[in-house]
Amino acid sequence: TFLQALVASPLSNWVLQSSWVYYSLLAVHAIGMAGIVGGTFMLCLRVLGYAQGVAVADIGRLRAVAWGGFLVNAVSGAILFGSDAPQLAFNGTFQIKMISMVLGMVGLWVLWRTVGRNPDKEDPYFSYGSMAKAIAVVTFAFWTSTIIFGRHLAYTLDPIL
Repeated sequence: TFLQALVASPLSNWVLQSSWVYYSLLAVHAIGMAGIVGGTFMLCLRVLGYAQGVAVADIGRLRAVAWGGFLVNAVSGAILFGSDAPQLAFNGTFQIKMISMVLGMVGLWVLWRTVGRNPDKEDPYFSYGSMAKAIAVVTFAFWTSTIIFGRHLAYTLDPIL
């Protein structure tokens, strides 16, 4: 099957045969998560009313960091997935993590579209309405869920190395 072919690939074999490669990928994945989640949480918290005095437009400068973190996670996550594809694909914890991540990305996109179009995004003391705040809470919750279930994977899988 496709999942077995992934595990048998040279890249997956390299990851599985070298503990330093596997653990380096996990570290890179954590750094990427810090980029995407850090930028997302800052935006969500600002929309919720924290950090008054910081304009959302200023936080928008972190979008490149967030997207870079997402790209790093996509690449490192795909390689890590390939090293244990059959076990991960049918793991409920992994499935919830992936669903949470996708919904978190959708939430982030909707939040940026909501607050980014606001002419007051340059105003550091602007208070956002209940719709923007609800989107921020939901986005925050999905990314928190992504972190929790991603970390929980270590306790639901058979050891690879």
